[in-house]
Amino acid sequence: MEREEVYKKVVAAFQDVMKEKNITEGSLTDLQNSGISSVDFIQIVVNIEMKFDIEFDDDAIIWSDYKSVDDILDYVLSKI
Repeated sequence: MEREEVYKKVVAAFQDVMKEKNITEGSLTDLQNSGISSVDFIQIVVNIEMKFDIEFDDDAIIWSDYKSVDDILDYVLSKI
């Protein structure tokens, strides 16, 4: 799967969970200041896991480890 295709699916996972909070693709460059809570993040992780049929490692579900959507994208790419 190409990086751009994975990127679109990861962004879609964010948008699926965050549609009520008006999170835009542009706000995903600084996740820590995007208004996404740790609970939202867990829902996003579950959504990503379902979209890609992967499982995040327990030590990879630490919200503060991800500064941007690119960090999550890199992790997902390493799992598929």
